[in-house]
Amino acid sequence: MEVYNQRFLLVEHPEKQVDGKLIKVDGERSPLGRGEVVRAAPDVKNNLTGKYVIFDRRQALPLKLQGTEYLLVHESMVYVGFDQSSA
Repeated sequence: MEVYNQRFLLVEHPEKQVDGKLIKVDGERSPLGRGEVVRAAPDVKNNLTGKYVIFDRRQALPLKLQGTEYLLVHESMVYVGFDQSSA
């Protein structure tokens, strides 16, 4: 599978509960999501494949391929990239 036009294909991770507290990215109704990049188009400036990112959910296009749900996100809508150990 290939991705084009400066897009990332990512899997969104739900908010998780840690030590009895629900961790939210940004407030109750946040437009921001957290996910892992599984593919990147060859023309993206920073290839974040395998990294966790914070992205704008409002600009994400849902996509279901081979039974897996993905989001297609333009690279300009990805704000933060970090390793899994930092997640």
